[in-house]
Amino acid sequence: MRPISEPSIPEAEKYVIQRTTIPGCYHFTVRHGYADSVVSPDLGRMIIEQLILFITRDTTSSNSSASSVDHSPEVQAELEVINKAAEAQMTYVMGKEQMKIKKGTNIIRRVLLMAFLWIRENSRTKMADMNIPMDNLVEVGFVKEI
Repeated sequence: MRPISEPSIPEAEKYVIQRTTIPGCYHFTVRHGYADSVVSPDLGRMIIEQLILFITRDTTSSNSSASSVDHSPEVQAELEVINKAAEAQMTYVMGKEQMKIKKGTNIIRRVLLMAFLWIRENSRTKMADMNIPMDNLVEVGFVKEI
């Protein structure tokens, strides 16, 4: 996910998908503005829909019959793999940082930072808004001293 310094990104420019050198693997970027809602319960479904559109559009743009519903066997196989993967399991990877207060911080700053960190830890997070089962969630993060 990549934030852009604009309030909103048009739908046509929101998703950037590229094929990688690894077969069946894609580089997928969701661009969003600072006023856009990024995290939603149907984020996985939206990503799969955009990936299917990319695969079918990528092959139909090179063919002369862009309105054809029938796809080549290679495209059909790729779409089946994506559908099987979507049905089998969806894993969400979310970034999270943990903040610690540096040793030697003066008492006033320490109290204010402790209050901030307590509010931050006990407020709703984007994971809570998505209703993701804990079995499908991987959090990747780091510890930062402030």
